[in-house]
Amino acid sequence: MGTALAYGGLGQTIVGHEEWAGGNTFGATVFASYGGFWLSFSTLYNCSSGSLACRPLLVRLVRVC
Repeated sequence: MGTALAYGGLGQTIVGHEEWAGGNTFGATVFASYGGFWLSFSTLYNCSSGSLACRPLLVRLVRVC
């Protein structure tokens, strides 16, 4: 589930960049915003499920803070 959300967020973010390059500011804002939301949501979803793949990410975040 989290991987599907991440791919969806990545796709929407890419479309947002393409819209920006095409000069459509509204489309770029909408797609990039939704893409960022789904990427962050999938990260939280994956890490809250106790996945071992997120442990290095969490350790790096704790060291930075």
